[in-house]
Amino acid sequence: MYVIKKDNTHDAWNIQKVVVAVNKSAYRAMVKFTDEEFAAAKAEVKKYNFLAEAMNGFFPGDYKLYELDDSFFVEYCEKGFSRAAQIGCKVAVIGSGKARRVPEGYSKQEALKRFSEILRICGDIAQKYGINIVIEPLNTGETNIVNTVADGLELQKLCNHPNVGCLADFFHVHKSGEGLDTVAQYGAQLGHTHLARRNDDRRIPSCEEPVDMDKLLGDLTLGKLNFI
Repeated sequence: MYVIKKDNTHDAWNIQKVVVAVNKSAYRAMVKFTDEEFAAAKAEVKKYNFLAEAMNGFFPGDYKLYELDDSFFVEYCEKGFSRAAQIGCKVAVIGSGKARRVPEGYSKQEALKRFSEILRICGDIAQKYGINIVIEPLNTGETNIVNTVADGLELQKLCNHPNVGCLADFFHVHKSGEGLDTVAQYGAQLGHTHLARRNDDRRIPSCEEPVDMDKLLGDLTLGKLNFI
């Protein structure tokens, strides 16, 4: 398997490069495109009757969330969510491990407080457009804050906004050592989930996986999870 680049050359398959490329594309479409460029992209989406119900890559890695003021997030989210709603978005995932990383000299408690404030601002605007935000817990190799589903649910509680929830990504659940029982334990509190293999290629699980996918999907169904 390989990746076809913009110049039509081929590159070796690298899941991280693919993730980065997709995130950059989503960011450009939702925030950086001119109105004309976005209208053209929206027309293509409608042409193929495709709805982008869930979106990822909320904040680019070069953003430093704790250095930005409230007005930035209001403007950013207003533009992003207004466009996302037009192409069918219902769930916006905030992973953005680099952007949310706690900088040196900044305490974790301060970061969680500010992160919850940012989420409330984002949640207010998301609510206006009928979109739910979900916090994505990421393993410690990707960020230094909100690393487990338990952490994500605590942040959700601190944020206390009806349009801000939490997700479970099976890759990160495994890497963080929580175990798959986490899904059964917290399933009813989750707003979204990502299915992925446990290994670093992070592809869609197959029938040969050691994980009992029937049980996992059953746990999610019992939790009445709407988006996978």
